Amino acid sequence: MKLTFKERIQALRNTIDYKIEAAKLDFVGSVTRLMTHENISNTELADRIDTSKPYITKLLRGDANVSIATMVKVAEALDAQLCIHLAPKHASIKWMEVYTTEISRPNKKTPNIFSSAAACVPGYKQLRAGHYKVKNLDTESTDDARPLSA
Repeated sequence: MKLTFKERIQALRNTIDYKIEAAKLDFVGSVTRLMTHENISNTELADRIDTSKPYITKLLRGDANVSIATMVKVAEALDAQLCIHLAPKHASIKWMEVYTTEISRPNKKTPNIFSSAAACVPGYKQLRAGHYKVKNLDTESTDDARPLSA
């Protein structure tokens, strides 16, 4: 039986190689987003994690086979946290930054922001395009949240 183009693409998406590359690109997208937000260059990131600029370039191209240890170092260098999450294949995962406290950013080009904690939230209520309310099941409080953009 001959597969349609759509079926071939879906078959490729089900391969381990595709899933590995997708995970790498998710990580690289997050790193790039944070570097851009914090105005951090490849050279500065390399200095912060004590590695070479060519390695950072390789990492950001998705060519590096990055260890969890390196991922943690990069996260720390970007004042971020690394979240690794497993879910059933058919679950719908929604990653959001949940803002908890306002922090000042002196001498930065971006305005004051809120410190964030990445949260995989199984249920959320959309208030308006891109804005959500997330209910903390432990405290019954609600927090404003927005989806992460890559």
